[in-house]
Amino acid sequence: MRYLILLLFLSATITSCDKDPILEDELYYDGANSNAPNFDAGLFVPAVEFPSSFLNDYSGEEIRAVKFYMYEAPVSAEVVIYNSDQGDFPGTEIYRGSYSSLQPGAWNVHVLSEGLVIDGNSLVIGISIENDETKQIMGCDAGPRDSRGGDWLFEDSDNDWLSFLDRSTDSINWNIRAELR
Repeated sequence: MRYLILLLFLSATITSCDKDPILEDELYYDGANSNAPNFDAGLFVPAVEFPSSFLNDYSGEEIRAVKFYMYEAPVSAEVVIYNSDQGDFPGTEIYRGSYSSLQPGAWNVHVLSEGLVIDGNSLVIGISIENDETKQIMGCDAGPRDSRGGDWLFEDSDNDWLSFLDRSTDSINWNIRAELR
Protein backbone atom coordinates (compact mmCIF):
# COMPACT_ATOMS: atom_id res chain seq x y z
CA MET A 1 0.00 0.00 0.00
CA ARG A 2 2.88 2.39 0.82
CA TYR A 3 4.31 1.84 -2.66
CA LEU A 4 0.96 2.56 -4.29
CA ILE A 5 0.70 5.92 -2.46
CA LEU A 6 4.29 6.75 -3.39
CA LEU A 7 3.60 5.85 -7.03
CA LEU A 8 0.48 8.05 -7.11
CA PHE A 9 2.40 10.96 -5.56
CA LEU A 10 5.26 10.64 -8.05
CA SER A 11 2.94 10.40 -11.07
CA ALA A 12 1.03 13.53 -9.95
CA THR A 13 4.31 15.40 -9.45
CA ILE A 14 5.66 14.38 -12.85
CA THR A 15 2.39 15.27 -14.59
CA SER A 16 2.28 18.75 -13.03
CA CYS A 17 5.89 19.46 -14.13
CA ASP A 18 5.01 18.94 -17.80
CA LYS A 19 2.90 22.10 -18.08
CA ASP A 20 3.95 24.58 -20.72
CA PRO A 21 4.69 27.92 -18.96
CA ILE A 22 2.73 29.75 -21.67
CA LEU A 23 -0.43 28.05 -20.39
CA GLU A 24 0.06 29.17 -16.81
CA ASP A 25 -0.04 32.96 -16.66
CA GLU A 26 1.42 34.63 -19.77
CA LEU A 27 0.77 34.63 -23.50
CA TYR A 28 3.89 35.18 -25.58
CA TYR A 29 5.92 34.07 -28.60
CA ASP A 30 9.30 35.56 -27.68
CA GLY A 31 12.32 33.97 -26.10
CA ALA A 32 14.86 35.73 -23.90
CA ASN A 33 15.54 39.37 -24.72
CA SER A 34 18.43 39.63 -27.15
CA ASN A 35 18.48 43.04 -28.80
CA ALA A 36 16.45 45.99 -30.05
CA PRO A 37 16.34 47.31 -33.62
CA ASN A 38 16.87 51.00 -34.34
CA PHE A 39 13.72 53.07 -34.77
CA ASP A 40 14.04 56.48 -36.47
CA ALA A 41 12.07 59.52 -35.31
CA GLY A 42 8.33 58.99 -35.72
CA LEU A 43 5.47 56.81 -34.54
CA PHE A 44 5.90 53.03 -34.37
CA VAL A 45 3.74 50.23 -33.02
CA PRO A 46 5.56 46.93 -32.53
CA ALA A 47 2.88 44.31 -31.84
CA VAL A 48 2.13 40.62 -31.44
CA GLU A 49 -1.00 38.91 -32.74
CA PHE A 50 -2.69 36.05 -30.93
CA PRO A 51 -5.11 34.43 -33.42
CA SER A 52 -8.46 33.09 -32.23
CA SER A 53 -7.23 29.53 -32.84
CA PHE A 54 -4.46 30.20 -30.28
CA LEU A 55 -6.79 31.90 -27.77
CA ASN A 56 -9.63 29.33 -27.77
CA ASP A 57 -8.11 27.52 -24.79
CA TYR A 58 -8.04 30.80 -22.81
CA SER A 59 -11.66 31.84 -23.40
CA GLY A 60 -13.07 33.44 -20.24
CA GLU A 61 -9.66 34.26 -18.74
CA GLU A 62 -8.62 37.90 -18.30
CA ILE A 63 -5.60 39.82 -19.46
CA ARG A 64 -4.60 41.86 -16.40
CA ALA A 65 -1.33 43.38 -17.62
CA VAL A 66 1.00 43.78 -20.58
CA LYS A 67 4.72 43.22 -20.05
CA PHE A 68 7.31 44.54 -22.52
CA TYR A 69 11.06 45.06 -22.71
CA MET A 70 12.44 48.55 -23.46
CA TYR A 71 16.08 49.18 -24.33
CA GLU A 72 15.97 52.97 -24.44
CA ALA A 73 13.10 55.23 -23.38
CA PRO A 74 11.09 56.86 -26.18
CA VAL A 75 9.36 60.24 -25.91
CA SER A 76 6.10 58.43 -25.08
CA ALA A 77 4.66 54.92 -24.98
CA GLU A 78 1.13 53.55 -24.80
CA VAL A 79 -0.15 49.99 -24.56
CA VAL A 80 -2.71 49.30 -27.30
CA ILE A 81 -4.92 46.24 -27.73
CA TYR A 82 -7.05 45.49 -30.81
CA ASN A 83 -9.74 42.93 -31.55
CA SER A 84 -8.55 41.75 -34.95
CA ASP A 85 -11.45 39.50 -36.02
CA GLN A 86 -13.12 42.32 -37.91
CA GLY A 87 -11.28 41.57 -41.18
CA ASP A 88 -9.30 44.83 -41.15
CA PHE A 89 -5.89 44.36 -39.49
CA PRO A 90 -5.15 45.21 -36.73
CA GLY A 91 -8.88 45.56 -36.03
CA THR A 92 -10.86 47.66 -33.60
CA GLU A 93 -8.97 49.31 -30.77
CA ILE A 94 -10.42 47.98 -27.50
CA TYR A 95 -7.84 49.31 -25.02
CA ARG A 96 -5.28 52.12 -24.80
CA GLY A 97 -3.31 53.09 -21.74
CA SER A 98 -0.36 55.43 -21.36
CA TYR A 99 2.82 54.34 -19.67
CA SER A 100 4.91 57.13 -18.20
CA SER A 101 7.40 55.44 -15.88
CA LEU A 102 9.44 53.49 -18.43
CA GLN A 103 12.52 51.71 -17.17
CA PRO A 104 15.17 51.47 -19.93
CA GLY A 105 17.02 48.16 -20.16
CA ALA A 106 14.29 46.34 -18.27
CA TRP A 107 10.92 44.62 -18.42
CA ASN A 108 8.09 47.10 -17.87
CA VAL A 109 4.59 46.11 -16.73
CA HIS A 110 1.45 48.06 -17.56
CA VAL A 111 -1.55 46.96 -15.46
CA LEU A 112 -4.80 47.39 -17.38
CA SER A 113 -7.36 49.71 -15.81
CA GLU A 114 -9.83 46.78 -16.07
CA GLY A 115 -9.16 43.15 -16.88
CA LEU A 116 -9.80 42.34 -20.55
CA VAL A 117 -11.79 39.11 -20.95
CA ILE A 118 -10.54 36.79 -23.66
CA ASP A 119 -13.61 35.90 -25.69
CA GLY A 120 -12.08 33.74 -28.42
CA ASN A 121 -11.49 36.59 -30.89
CA SER A 122 -8.01 37.31 -32.19
CA LEU A 123 -6.08 39.99 -30.30
CA VAL A 124 -3.23 42.27 -31.35
CA ILE A 125 -1.21 43.69 -28.44
CA GLY A 126 1.21 46.50 -29.17
CA ILE A 127 3.25 49.33 -27.73
CA SER A 128 2.64 52.66 -29.49
CA ILE A 129 5.96 54.49 -29.42
CA GLU A 130 6.61 58.16 -30.25
CA ASN A 131 10.28 58.84 -30.90
CA ASP A 132 12.19 62.05 -31.69
CA GLU A 133 15.56 60.54 -32.72
CA THR A 134 17.05 57.21 -33.78
CA LYS A 135 17.11 54.84 -30.80
CA GLN A 136 16.99 51.17 -29.94
CA ILE A 137 13.67 51.04 -28.15
CA MET A 138 11.57 47.86 -28.34
CA GLY A 139 13.26 44.67 -27.16
CA CYS A 140 13.16 41.46 -29.19
CA ASP A 141 14.48 37.92 -29.04
CA ALA A 142 17.04 36.37 -31.40
CA GLY A 143 14.32 34.59 -33.43
CA PRO A 144 13.25 32.79 -35.40
CA ARG A 145 9.99 34.65 -35.96
CA ASP A 146 6.80 32.91 -34.87
CA SER A 147 4.65 32.88 -38.01
CA ARG A 148 1.44 33.31 -35.99
CA GLY A 149 2.30 36.97 -35.48
CA GLY A 150 5.28 37.65 -33.21
CA ASP A 151 6.70 40.58 -35.19
CA TRP A 152 4.07 43.03 -36.48
CA LEU A 153 5.21 46.64 -36.92
CA PHE A 154 3.25 49.76 -37.82
CA GLU A 155 5.24 52.77 -39.07
CA ASP A 156 3.70 56.19 -39.59
CA SER A 157 6.15 56.87 -42.43
CA ASP A 158 4.19 54.48 -44.70
CA ASN A 159 1.01 54.19 -42.60
CA ASP A 160 1.12 50.40 -42.89
CA TRP A 161 1.31 47.23 -40.81
CA LEU A 162 3.95 44.73 -41.98
CA SER A 163 5.92 42.00 -40.28
CA PHE A 164 9.36 43.08 -39.13
CA LEU A 165 10.72 40.29 -41.33
CA ASP A 166 9.17 41.97 -44.39
CA ARG A 167 10.53 45.37 -43.35
CA SER A 168 14.07 44.26 -42.55
CA THR A 169 14.67 40.55 -43.38
CA ASP A 170 15.46 40.00 -39.66
CA SER A 171 13.55 37.12 -38.05
CA ILE A 172 12.62 38.13 -34.48
CA ASN A 173 9.72 38.21 -32.01
CA TRP A 174 8.92 41.31 -29.99
CA ASN A 175 9.33 41.08 -26.21
CA ILE A 176 5.63 41.75 -25.58
CA ARG A 177 3.60 39.48 -23.29
CA ALA A 178 0.06 39.40 -21.91
CA GLU A 179 -0.22 38.46 -18.25
CA LEU A 180 -3.36 36.52 -17.40
CA ARG A 181 -5.41 36.44 -14.24
